[in-house]
Amino acid sequence: MNTDPNIKQQELQFLSIIMLTSKNGNQQFLLLNAQIHFDNELQKLTLPLDTLRLCFQTDNNNQQSDILRLIDELIYHFEQMHTQL
Repeated sequence: MNTDPNIKQQELQFLSIIMLTSKNGNQQFLLLNAQIHFDNELQKLTLPLDTLRLCFQTDNNNQQSDILRLIDELIYHFEQMHTQL
């Protein structure tokens, strides 16, 4: 997952520019607050997945490989949700 603070700042600036041109002040705050809330929830979900992934990497049996693949798929879908919103 991309955690570069410069990119995150650019995303928020771009989001703010769009809101400033299209919404009133209260709606702008609500949209930005919703985006921040979504980002926080996404981070809460991906951190445990990353931890699980690290735990399963230590042993190489087929069942653990399947679990790692599923974790990777979940992380990918979370990242796609983030980029689409």
